Amino acid sequence: MDKKQQVIQWLEDHKQDYVELLQKLVRIPSISGNEYDVQMAVKEYAQAHGFTVKEKAFDEEGKRPNLQITYPGTGGGKRLMLDCHSDTVPVEPGEKWEHEPFSGDFDGQWVYGRGATDNKWGIAAIMMTLRALKECDVKLSGDVIMQSAVGEEPNCDSRRYLGAGAMVRAVEPKPDLCIVCEGSIKKVGTETPRNLKFSLKIEGKGCHPCTRRQCVFPQNAGIPSGRVKGVDALQKAMIIIDALYRLERELSADYDRGGLVGTGGASDAPRDTIGAVTITPIEIKGGGVNSLIPSVELQYSAHYSAQFSREEMEGLIRSTIQNAANTDLWLREHPPVMEVSAANDGFYTEAGHPLVELVKQAHLQVYGEETNASGWPAGCNADAMNDVVPCVVYGPTGEGAHTLNERSNVREVLDTCKVYAMAAMDFCK
Repeated sequence: MDKKQQVIQWLEDHKQDYVELLQKLVRIPSISGNEYDVQMAVKEYAQAHGFTVKEKAFDEEGKRPNLQITYPGTGGGKRLMLDCHSDTVPVEPGEKWEHEPFSGDFDGQWVYGRGATDNKWGIAAIMMTLRALKECDVKLSGDVIMQSAVGEEPNCDSRRYLGAGAMVRAVEPKPDLCIVCEGSIKKVGTETPRNLKFSLKIEGKGCHPCTRRQCVFPQNAGIPSGRVKGVDALQKAMIIIDALYRLERELSADYDRGGLVGTGGASDAPRDTIGAVTITPIEIKGGGVNSLIPSVELQYSAHYSAQFSREEMEGLIRSTIQNAANTDLWLREHPPVMEVSAANDGFYTEAGHPLVELVKQAHLQVYGEETNASGWPAGCNADAMNDVVPCVVYGPTGEGAHTLNERSNVREVLDTCKVYAMAAMDFCK
């Protein structure tokens, strides 16, 4: 049996080790900002299995350590990093989970709990991959490095200055390539969207609800009517909301960005991984008093391909708002006010980059069929690292990230471990 087959068989034989490690990690709450306990558990596990660990924290209190765990090569070879994160989003009060959110329950197929799919399966999977290489005495010239980072969930600034981005900049020597181990439904993620968060304020004109009839129906001579009496800001906001929904559909359907369908993926790629342009209303405020709604405030989060510039996307959104406002007499005189509150540039790796081919070939070795290059629909650690080391995203299918009943499929993760091992053995040989 050759070394690759030995590694694959070792992973199959140690399925229970993987399950128990993931259960242990899920049972340690690690909401972003409180990662210390779970990171120490990872450190202790790695050291117990004979791995060296580098630890660095970049927060003022020094209580949010990032870890790099290395399976060392003999020297002179290329270095591959496998990246994951230990922080999770909160469990909201009143959520009704089928399994307790920190139970780590295993039903023979799925492990359940907060972080099971985002992203503690990644910690456990990489750890098992390193163990497989070590236990099978695989000789490589280059290092295979596991990075377990903090602060992934909040935003790109957190990733860059507290988590993965800060760690990869601080530690020498640098890796040559990096696979970000997030769930990608077994596609090779070559980009994450850029993100633009903005607010919109639409002014109306309040009046007592019982006089709404004067605002919307013609009145007798001498009785105030129409916008002289009042203007429903919600109704005016719907003009803008509909225009942005139409822009979202048009950009997603009509743009060919660099040979990827839509903004990512081949024609057979499921829609949820192609990185389509989305312009999502995430909050709406207005009214609250016994009056026709006098103003509406909207919060939006736009995700779009890294091949759009921020200026291009912001310009498209602003012109769409202006053009829609120009179709309405009131909005023409009282235009909506748009303010940008945050922006994230995402990451982009050419679909023809050698790293993409490396992961595709590793996938082919494990599954016996090809995968494709595709966008990945959310922010991740690659956003904060790609200017230092080329990155792609690759991982299994997960369910329930950031919501109820989060769970991770053990069969898919074990196969993913094999892909990581094949990639390491091919690149670091």
